[in-house]
Amino acid sequence: MAEPQEEKFSGQLLSEARKKRRLRYKRLSTELNIPEKYLQALEEEDYGVMPGGDPYIKGYLRAYAKKLGIDPDFIVERYSENLINKKVTPSIKPARGKDIFVISKKYILVVALFLLFSLFIYLSPSCSEEVLVETLG
Repeated sequence: MAEPQEEKFSGQLLSEARKKRRLRYKRLSTELNIPEKYLQALEEEDYGVMPGGDPYIKGYLRAYAKKLGIDPDFIVERYSENLINKKVTPSIKPARGKDIFVISKKYILVVALFLLFSLFIYLSPSCSEEVLVETLG
């Protein structure tokens, strides 16, 4: 007995529509400009791998649904209902590149080491001059 469309989650609907049309992830990825792993994540409803959080997920869902001939608003609505029922929010991954906080910590460490080294160099010659004056004097 087939489930009515209302009872299925957005990922199930996308997966069934893709399989029914006999489309492969590789082709869809190229046409939609969405990485294959994100298309798979949408079907598996594994939103943790998706970058950018909720706005990006909804955009990907809309594009994917439209390509498969499914009403994009319906898919996004199913996605939102699923999140509300699970009371889970998609995690937002940081953008690629270095975290500014880590860079600032490294910068502070380098500056502190430079200042300590400079202080050591500054004090070293003055100590040796005092020693020479006392020995010669």
